[in-house]
Amino acid sequence: LNHYELLGVDKKATEQEIGRAFRQKSMDCHPDKFPNDAAKAAEMKALSQAKTMLLDPAQRETYDKSL
Repeated sequence: LNHYELLGVDKKATEQEIGRAFRQKSMDCHPDKFPNDAAKAAEMKALSQAKTMLLDPAQRETYDKSL
């Protein structure tokens, strides 16, 4: 699972671009819109994890090295 592909951003994306991409993607799977959809909940969780990792400079550097 590539976090950049999941969010639809380039590897050189800025924090603002990552945040914007997360907001756009999360609208399609937000639990408030789909309260009983387990697949959408899993997608939202994956998006949140990707955003968290890519916005933390230390985690992002480690992740980039592992790619």
